[in-house]
Amino acid sequence: KTLLEALARGVRVRILLPKMHHLKENDKPKAEVVKRRMSEIAAEHRHFEYRYFDATPANSLVKIDDNFLFGPIFSHISSKDSPTIHATANSALVSQYLEHIEHEWAKASKAES
Repeated sequence: KTLLEALARGVRVRILLPKMHHLKENDKPKAEVVKRRMSEIAAEHRHFEYRYFDATPANSLVKIDDNFLFGPIFSHISSKDSPTIHATANSALVSQYLEHIEHEWAKASKAES
């Protein structure tokens, strides 16, 4: 709901998703649902883009305005239970993460396969 409200206000949203073959088997059905929904949202909102990166996800990285949230992805812990660090997006610590995100975005493909 929050994502759709932001898009309605004209906020630019970009999401990087791992390619399906990098996911655990029990995550693949949920990823199929996400894939369909991302396609629907992209068709409705010109400020929404998503791409697929070809690596096993190791970190969750989220930038919203001047806020940056990041943390590890542990295979044995649900993401809602894993630690998250909150920092300002203009901090020295975050700059390398933002550079990494841009690098991965440039390499990522628009198709899952």
